[in-house]
Amino acid sequence: MSSRLLRQWDRWRGRNETTDRELNPHTLASGLDDYSRASHLRKDEMHVDLYCWMAYASGVMVRIAKRVGANLTVYRNTESYLKDNALLDKLHWSEEYGIYTDYGKHTHTARLERQQRNGPLPYDQLVSPLPLVRVFDAEPKLTYVNAFGYVSLVPLMLQILDPFSPMLGLLLDGLHDPERLWTD
Repeated sequence: MSSRLLRQWDRWRGRNETTDRELNPHTLASGLDDYSRASHLRKDEMHVDLYCWMAYASGVMVRIAKRVGANLTVYRNTESYLKDNALLDKLHWSEEYGIYTDYGKHTHTARLERQQRNGPLPYDQLVSPLPLVRVFDAEPKLTYVNAFGYVSLVPLMLQILDPFSPMLGLLLDGLHDPERLWTD
């Protein structure tokens, strides 16, 4: 399996690529709809939680194949490939932020602002406010999304992350830091 093939399914589907009414297009399929994803949808974005769920599922497939007496070679090869921490690090580790994170077209300057009215409008349009729309000061670019939270911890929670990985200590430091993950 190549990382190019992997990128074809390393993103959650169902995001609205035409909306400008959401800060980050929703990701309902992930079950974490309010989690910060890339601000601008692209077909080549990559979601670390989905990657980890697929790696975890590959191990389940090995156990099922054993039970039913199927040839284990393909299943074991897939599991070995997906659970390789070098690949996980290559695709989802951000040296800049020190976290596992999504990768996509993103800007950290996105915000929602109320549209402005131009000229006089009929009465029925005066009583309802214009919707909020997404605006940004810096053009989005392909980058890691700086959002430390549940998604960053999925490699640890699903035991994809090797216990001897140097990234483990950084994740645990982030868990311990009240400025990064805690709420008051």
